[in-house]
Amino acid sequence: MERGVVSETPNLAARLQAIAKPDTTVIALGTRRLVANLFEYQVLGAIAAKGFNEPVHAFEVLRKSGVESRFEALPLRPEPAMRDDARIHPLALSDLARSRLLHRA
Repeated sequence: MERGVVSETPNLAARLQAIAKPDTTVIALGTRRLVANLFEYQVLGAIAAKGFNEPVHAFEVLRKSGVESRFEALPLRPEPAMRDDARIHPLALSDLARSRLLHRA
């Protein structure tokens, strides 16, 4: 008896593989958010994928981007207590975290 993997992730992978041209990589929006600007992409748009109620947003990975480090490529995420539109400079955030540690006693 042959056993297969059944869940949303392998189903999505199969659907994206089906639309990918030979020797290309196609990713969904969730992966695109995780890898941020580490690569350059071509937007393939929303595709109807069997097994999904909503269209799947697909991106073809073209090449590595020109950013020097993953820290430049990945967006800063504010602390959960902060408003979504608030931004803190990374050094200020480090100072803030250090201050909290020092003043806990």
